[in-house]
This record gives sequence, structure tokens and C-alpha cells, in this order.
Amino acid sequence: MDIPYIPGKGSIPDLPLGRFLPPIPSGMVSEWCLKYLSPRDRVLDPFGFNPMVPVEIASAGFQVLTTVNNPIHAFMLKIIATAPQESELIASLQDLAVAPKGDERMEPYIRSLYHVRCANCKHRIEADSFLWEKGADYPFQAQVECPFCGAAGEQEVTSEDKEIMGTLPSIQLHQARALNRIVGNDEKLRSQVLNALNAYPPRPII
Repeated sequence: MDIPYIPGKGSIPDLPLGRFLPPIPSGMVSEWCLKYLSPRDRVLDPFGFNPMVPVEIASAGFQVLTTVNNPIHAFMLKIIATAPQESELIASLQDLAVAPKGDERMEPYIRSLYHVRCANCKHRIEADSFLWEKGADYPFQAQVECPFCGAAGEQEVTSEDKEIMGTLPSIQLHQARALNRIVGNDEKLRSQVLNALNAYPPRPII
């Protein structure tokens, strides 16, 4: 072949569910388009296997048509293609942080969902993530990086941690809201999206 492989100029974008997507370095698609296409060419992406492919093509100045059969990929593509500016996102997060949640603000409420006790120094800290068993009410391990003692890695979730986390509200309302935001009026996708949502533990959805 007389067209060389183009490695791209950046790292692989850190996307939600990115570990399930083919790894495509930033700049690979746009660089290929700019090098081998004419300014008014139109591009067909018949597979839609990674939302960053059509986004990079469009960002390079070309019209692109893509087909996406996976509703999660379609939703990701829609969100990425219409992503807000950083300033808009920061403003929205600030509004969310000060929004009322019962007798407190939303930010401390959300942070409290991730509170655990450091297994090394016993300070209360925020976990980076949790590991769950399907159908369980609480996670069984927490991924932490303690700002007090520097301990990092996975630790067991104790009964005290579970008391700190408290009881989660019902997932049904939050799941229905997420379902309607993804599906909209397309009832044909409802069962597929619901199956995808059921793969998530309650905490990330709530």
C-alpha cells in the first residue's frame, strides 16, 4: 500500500465507556482527512464504532455521514458533537454544587456518597471509585488515594463505611429519567437502553 499508517498526534481520548471502544489516538483521523481528501469531499463512516471518528472528521472541516446501531454510541456521539464550552460546563457545575438537597447543598451530598475511612490512617476520605457485586446494596471494595497518608489502592468496604454511605434513594426514578433522556420518543430503543442501564450499579445512576 502506498498510503502509510498515521499514528496520530495525541493520546487516546479519555471517554465515558472508553475501555469498550477501539483505541484511536487523537488526530489520527483528522490528519488522514487533511492529507488525502479535497476540501469539499464528503465522508461516509458506515460503522460508527467510535464516536470520535465522525467528530474528528467534522472538526477537520469535512461533511460526514455516519450510521450508529448502538444506542449508547449514538448518545455519546450526540453529547460529544454538541459538547458545551469549558466555561459553560464550569458554570453549570457551580450551579449544581449550590443547588439545595433537603437541608444541605448538593455538593456535600454527592461527596458524602463516596466517603470511606482510610484503612491506613483512619481519616475520613473520598473514594475515587467502588467495586460492586451485581444486586448488592453496598460496594465491597473502594479505590482510594488518601490525601493524609498517601495510601493508594483498593481497600475493603467496612460496616462503618456502609453506615457513612447511608441508604441510597430508590433507583427507579433516576433510571427512568436517564432512560427518557437517552431514548426520547424512539420507543424501539427503550428495551435496549434499559438493558444497558441495568448493567450499572445504583450509585453511578443516582
